[in-house]
Amino acid sequence: MTHILRAMAAMLFLVAMGGNLMTGQNSIAAEIEEDGGIREHSNPDAPKSIYSREIAGLAVHFWLWDESGSEGNSYTCEIRKSDDAVFLLTISGGAKGTVHVDAAFLGKLQQLIEQHGLVRLNGISRTISALPVEFSPCSLTVDYASGERLYFCLDNDPEAEWARAMRTLFLQALAGGA
Repeated sequence: MTHILRAMAAMLFLVAMGGNLMTGQNSIAAEIEEDGGIREHSNPDAPKSIYSREIAGLAVHFWLWDESGSEGNSYTCEIRKSDDAVFLLTISGGAKGTVHVDAAFLGKLQQLIEQHGLVRLNGISRTISALPVEFSPCSLTVDYASGERLYFCLDNDPEAEWARAMRTLFLQALAGGA
């Protein structure tokens, strides 16, 4: 009797986990990508121009080599409005801290986005699995006051000029100089 109960429990577990009782295959396992597999979730209809210049929020993640090129760090940064309508910049990874930023800082950030043509990447979400950490996915999401959004997620370039420029701007803000 206990063998029957165990078999029924195993079948229920398999079905609950997305399995197929006829083949014994698990659909969840089928979604796990092989090393080198490509994840493609791009939105080809994403606009390639953003009309607003007023940043309402930002989230970015990237990995950069240090100046010597022998070591590197990941950086995760977020800008959001706090309760008192002041923007907060939070950085973790190679540097850590939280600081208030103003409209002038957000203007510099928008200039950086425009200077590096990041809007041309809007809607792209394409990465390759199992790459070394310095090439793991980087992403940028910028929400604008108009409701527009800039978003991309790509394999990281550990020497990307746009990421270096953002890191410099963010670190200046943490040091009180942006």
